[in-house]
Amino acid sequence: MVVGTLCVLAGGLGATAALRGQPAVRAESPGDEALERQLAAFGLRLARLEQRQPAAPIAARATGDNESLRERVAALERRLAAIEQALETRAVAAGVSRAGAPDPAGLQAGIDDGQVATAAGARAAAADPIPPVIEKAVRRALEAERRQQEEEEQARAELRRLQRAERQVERIAERLALTDEQRSGFVALLLERDEARGALWRKVRDGEIPFEQAREQRELLWKAYDEKVRTLLAPAQYAELEKIRAEREQGGPRGGRRLPQ
Repeated sequence: MVVGTLCVLAGGLGATAALRGQPAVRAESPGDEALERQLAAFGLRLARLEQRQPAAPIAARATGDNESLRERVAALERRLAAIEQALETRAVAAGVSRAGAPDPAGLQAGIDDGQVATAAGARAAAADPIPPVIEKAVRRALEAERRQQEEEEQARAELRRLQRAERQVERIAERLALTDEQRSGFVALLLERDEARGALWRKVRDGEIPFEQAREQRELLWKAYDEKVRTLLAPAQYAELEKIRAEREQGGPRGGRRLPQ
């Protein structure tokens, strides 16, 4: 069904009129031919979107693309709006011509300007909007693009959180003599703590809990996190971590650098 839909779109207004059982309007002017070419190009673009393969993992994607997903979505939306307006304008012109309408030169000038000099009632009666099946295909392609964009943004955010936690642990790994297993465990604890903090402050932002209650819950989260850290580290390692925390509070040698707390 989608492939047939795209063929209708690529075929231009003549195919649209045929779909509705109306006489086809031939593209006899240069302006009409240009519009037909635009419609065909848009149909091919939609076909590519419909048939695209699942996106590669976010870590493998280039970060300097010239055209972002958001820009592609916006471009598709602009093109859809332009096609809707062009089809409506041409359908009005066709309806007026079939009814014995005016001077072709003046009508062509009106089309070129994106306007047709007809009464509002005649315009509404003659308008031939994009068939629902075509619009549905376009909307589906746009929605798929939006979903992919949201998934990639979420993956990028998760990757940034992971990299930030790894950097924090790396800054203390040598001083605490952490094993590989302890490094991984520390990173996991930081991610868990930050996720819990984020959920807590979102509740404050959304007005679900008052600020004072959030502060109390934050203290409970801290105690639970610190207890897990104490379990992960040997006593000597935990004592060294306490020294690092004190240095950070006092703005010591590592002041200004983000470290695990």
